[in-house]
Amino acid sequence: MEQGRIVYQSPWAPNLILNQGMDAIATTLICNLFTYCAIGTGSSPFQDISGNVTANVAFDATSGLYRATASNPFWSSGDVGKLFVPQGVNQTGIGLNSGNGSITAFINSQNVAVNIGSAAASVSGVTFIDYYVGRTGLSSEVQRTNTYLTGITDGLNDCGTTYSNPGQALQLDPGLNQTLQLTYADVAVYNHQRTFQFPSDTGHTYTEVGFSGASGAGANLNMAALFSTPVEVLAGQELVVVYQVQVAVAPVTPIIFNGALQL
Repeated sequence: MEQGRIVYQSPWAPNLILNQGMDAIATTLICNLFTYCAIGTGSSPFQDISGNVTANVAFDATSGLYRATASNPFWSSGDVGKLFVPQGVNQTGIGLNSGNGSITAFINSQNVAVNIGSAAASVSGVTFIDYYVGRTGLSSEVQRTNTYLTGITDGLNDCGTTYSNPGQALQLDPGLNQTLQLTYADVAVYNHQRTFQFPSDTGHTYTEVGFSGASGAGANLNMAALFSTPVEVLAGQELVVVYQVQVAVAPVTPIIFNGALQL
């Protein structure tokens, strides 16, 4: 923004929820995971996309683990701890049939052990992404803020929570026609949004962004990503970051269960 007007606005982009962010959900209110926004100028990736390399996943009786085998050399020892996600298996990433799992051991450049559910044994010849969920901070943080815009910008509330009716797909951005398709028919979605306003800049090109509940720079991010396109902020301009977290709850209507329940 410059002198209160929007001079450039990027489209919505996804981010990565890091391991420590997932762990914190057990003890921390979700909205407290992103009270601060951090921005930086680093370029270290948050994901490796396989491109033309495909993978098969099968159970290895010798090790007792599932093994992902790549069509060409792809992995190194530094990939241990990343999240292996085959594409086109289960895009929700939920449950044992998702094929998603952490890389637990490096075998060689074409084979790694992955901690996934048994249904992933059917994965064959698919492309995949390895996500850097073990990262904890930006590679070159410049500043962070917990200053929020609290009015209405471009017709939308800057901060607050909205509710989507059960059974409806969540509309992320009407301009891009993006929707989050959910598996359950009876689902409620809560959309938490904060709009962070950074102070007048001295001139930077920002490439990375992260979110935290801590005020100080360091290894305390819960979510992070690279900007899809670097954002140039000229001297005197202000960077504004709009962040949304969608929480799906299902089922909304109570289900009566008549039958034996094994615990």
